[in-house]
Parts: sequence; C-alpha cells; structure tokens
Amino acid sequence: MQENLEQNFLNKNYTDSIKGLAMLSIVVGHVVQMLLPQNLFLYKQVLFFLCQINVIFVGCFFFFSGYGNYLSVKKIEGYKGKFLKILSKIYRIYFVFGGALILYILLYSLFHNGHSFVNISNFFYFISTITIPGLTMWYLKVQVFVYLLFMISVLCFKYSDLICFAFVVISIILAIFFKIPPLWWQTILCFPLGIFVAHHLSLFKKISNTKIKIIIALLFLFSILLFFSLNTISRIIMALSGTSLVVLISYFSSKKNSVLEFLGKNSIQLYIYHWVFISIVRFLDIHVIFKIIFVIIGISIILLFSHIKKILFRT
Repeated sequence: MQENLEQNFLNKNYTDSIKGLAMLSIVVGHVVQMLLPQNLFLYKQVLFFLCQINVIFVGCFFFFSGYGNYLSVKKIEGYKGKFLKILSKIYRIYFVFGGALILYILLYSLFHNGHSFVNISNFFYFISTITIPGLTMWYLKVQVFVYLLFMISVLCFKYSDLICFAFVVISIILAIFFKIPPLWWQTILCFPLGIFVAHHLSLFKKISNTKIKIIIALLFLFSILLFFSLNTISRIIMALSGTSLVVLISYFSSKKNSVLEFLGKNSIQLYIYHWVFISIVRFLDIHVIFKIIFVIIGISIILLFSHIKKILFRT
C-alpha cells in the first residue's frame, strides 16, 4: 500500500489533469467576468466562487512550476545548462504569445474593416511586455518573473532550503514594488512551496497513509474556513493550504482522465488564446451566446491544431 502511495505522489497523469481542470475553471471565470451581463441571476455569487477557487488553482500552477523546475534543473550539470533550460521555458512563453498576438492583430483587422492599431514599434512593445491591448496578461509576466528569480536563487544558494527563503522574501518585495496585482503575489508563494517539496521529495514519499488522510482532512477544513474571506493574509494562506490539499490528494489518485490531461498539457496555449478570443468579441454588438460560441470554437481550433502538430512531430 505504501509503495503505491509513493508511486502515485504527484504522478504525471494527476498533475496534467489538475492543470487541465484548473485552466478550465480559469477560462470559465474569465468568460463569466468579461462576457456575461452582471444582472444575471446569481452572477455575483458564481463569480465570487470562481474567483476564490481560482486562487487555489493559480497557486497549483505556481506549485507545479516550482516543483518541476527544481527537479529538472537539478538533473543538469553546469550552470550553463541550467541557465539554458530556464531560458527555454521563457522562450516558449514568448513563442506561444507571439503567435497569439499575430492572430489577435489579424482578427482585430477582420472585425474592424481592415483597420489595424499595430505598427512595427508597438508590435515589439506588445511582444516584449507580453501584453494584448486592453489586457495585462499578468500571469505570463509573473511566470517569466518567477523563472528569472528561480534562476538567480539557484545561482546564489544552489540546492538548499535557502532557495525557498530567498525566493519568498525577494518575490514579495519586488511584487509590492512593481505593484503586481494582489492575486499574483498572493499565489506566487506556492512556487517556493513546490521547490520545498521537490527538495524534500524523499521525505514526502515516506509519509504514512493515516497521516496523509489526517492532514488532508485538516487542510480541507482550513481551506473551507478561509474560502469566504477576502482578506489578503487569508487568501495567501488559502492559496497555500488549498494547493497543499490538491498536492496531497495525488497520493490516492491513479486514474487517468484523457480530456483533462490533454487540456493540462496544452494549458499555456489555452490560457493565452482564450484571452485573444475574449478580447476580440468582448465589445462586438452580438448576443452573448454567440460571443461564447466564438470563444469555444476558437479555443477548439487552437487545441486541435496543437494536437495535430504534436502528432506530426512525434511521427
């Protein structure tokens, strides 16, 4: 039994499925917030629930990022290789975003009678700042930020718990200094939590079945108690406790969910492109149902294209 728990802990199928579920919830939250009329029945209650649950889901993304990056970089010898590994992740964000920005420009021109707001200079501005007009795209900015901060922490402290401490202190100071929206720096602390778990992975795999269940029960109750609070400290603790709950549940999860796994593996495309389609239809004078259909069809085409591309490159 204990051996099965160790094998299940943060297994690839589980983490991909959680990423898929998290991104699905985030997309639905943005559709509700940006496209639905605010006078709908239970609009405020639904939006509040999605915003709160997405605090935990965003925390999960940062946790998996910290966890995965620590394990992958630690395997590489030499700082040059580590540096290139982290840069490749940053490059992927810029590459996917660049394609999305080009699509946004084309769609904007199509729906505005050929008019384009973009020239060469501001195109490179949008690329360099990872910005779509009218949207901050904070998640991508913060993801690049944590990659760079992680790289600096590894260079300074190598592989010790000091990485986590340094990351926490520096990230909070910089987040406040650059006025990063509260949601991001309240959840960013899940990144060093992922580093901590990866650093002590052997210990986490040895936790007994009974202790895991007790901790899960306590974290669940704790997260529920904090769920209805909008206090900054409460949301930081909720992000950490909720993410920890999701992580520990992986001990007992060995089932596969192909749809969620697929969404999880394409989460970066799903995040970036759903903003493109929402931004395009947001101010169009059409019924909200058609706006949602447009977003769904657009996302489906992007995901299908991504799937076909992976099949072709695999073969």
